Amino acid sequence: MADIREMRIGEKETIAFDWADDLAANEYFVSAEATLDTGLSANGTATIGGSNNTQISQQFTVANNASDGYYKITITGTTDGGNVKKKTFVIRVTSYTAPTVANANYALVRLDEAKDFIGKVTDEDTAIIEMLIESVGRKFNAYCDRTLITATHNNEAYDGNGKEHMWLRNYPVTGNITVIEDDTTLTEGQDKDYICYNNEGKLTRLSGVWYMGPKEILVTYTAGYNATGNSITLPHDIRYAALQQIAYEFGRYQRKDLGLDSITYPDGSITRTQTGLLKEVKEILDSHKRWTI
Repeated sequence: MADIREMRIGEKETIAFDWADDLAANEYFVSAEATLDTGLSANGTATIGGSNNTQISQQFTVANNASDGYYKITITGTTDGGNVKKKTFVIRVTSYTAPTVANANYALVRLDEAKDFIGKVTDEDTAIIEMLIESVGRKFNAYCDRTLITATHNNEAYDGNGKEHMWLRNYPVTGNITVIEDDTTLTEGQDKDYICYNNEGKLTRLSGVWYMGPKEILVTYTAGYNATGNSITLPHDIRYAALQQIAYEFGRYQRKDLGLDSITYPDGSITRTQTGLLKEVKEILDSHKRWTI
């Protein structure tokens, strides 16, 4: 089986194979070459090395225009005795700009991250893991009472509270915000109608208080975190909690103990099966619940 390694667009790597155990006593390489699929760029030529010239290495870079997929590098060496040795190395390229994920509106981690965290999964497990990624994202949103992944919220209606401050349902605010109060569009700024504290989603009225009345304030804005792409802003503890929960639920799926409250073993012992979010996951999410004043 060929060796497989996962790499990203633009990453550089050196691979090396050592045939010391496959060569005759005092046999060594006198020439070497590497063949790379399009999408991988060789940095120089294959190099013979090692303590007895039994190792061949090749440096390469994943091209910027490479697409997600599998690429091969084949290294061939010829020994002083005329023997030809060949090995293949497989690169799985996954980009940050177009990652393989489940429903991107709820995916807190990439598919490949979840697979790596779970370990020992096959391509046949992909569909169930994608469903778990989406399911866990939805559960985290419900528990935190806000949408964690970046999304645009159009004309969210708020009751005017007659106070200086009001809090948006989602944060951090990351995009242009429009506030309409009693059919009047307000202007944001220190010397204007209001200011927005992006990290906490707090709107502060600078002159007077917010209009009092049911559903009298309409807010359009973009808020949330990036969980994929070149700039990941989703807090690391949430990402780790998501991986924990996904791995736990995948384990239950494999054991076929879904829906069971407990499992009784032949020796009479009973194991209680935890359902819902894990205790340690809830402890992490508690600090990310939506502000309620």
